[in-house]
Amino acid sequence: LIKVEYDCASTTGAVVHESGHHDAYIRPNDPPLVIDDVEIFMAEAKKVVVSVEGKWMLSASISPFPFGNLAANKNKKLLDIEVKPLHDADHDVVAPHGIIGQAYDGDNIGVSGKLDKDRSVESTTTAQAEGAIEGVWKEYQLASPFSTDFKYSRFDATSAKPRDVSKLTGTKTPWGVKKQTVGATDLPEVN
Repeated sequence: LIKVEYDCASTTGAVVHESGHHDAYIRPNDPPLVIDDVEIFMAEAKKVVVSVEGKWMLSASISPFPFGNLAANKNKKLLDIEVKPLHDADHDVVAPHGIIGQAYDGDNIGVSGKLDKDRSVESTTTAQAEGAIEGVWKEYQLASPFSTDFKYSRFDATSAKPRDVSKLTGTKTPWGVKKQTVGATDLPEVN
């Protein structure tokens, strides 16, 4: 099992934990670390990339906190996550799940959940994707940073069908057939 640790406070890069081995440090300008079919590297000073050959490419980038001109947000940062399938994830024998994985359900339909009403000023969010995800957000909480156990986990599954989009109450929009990369700042193109 390989665990990659990277957070907004990181000033030197990522830490790779592999069972039975010493930790490895991934820094900008270092060559990629390759463990079996997994490649881990820093794409730029504040972006770590994990690629699982033929399956997934994941990245995490540090970016400034929105509304940075407000005193309460000074020097705060966000960790933006991007997930890109390198295979036909929509039709995998184990359909992806989780907050991001649900987007790969094979139906080419985008589902928009509840949104906060006023996004023009800094505010505390009340919307939690109701209508766009199965269940409620609390069912996706993990016990620890590297935990894989939650209500809809597929981590050790050998087969699992995609979610049933017809049961979701959010606004549904056809995507067309273009493959999508899902990330913290991406919005799907609508045809």
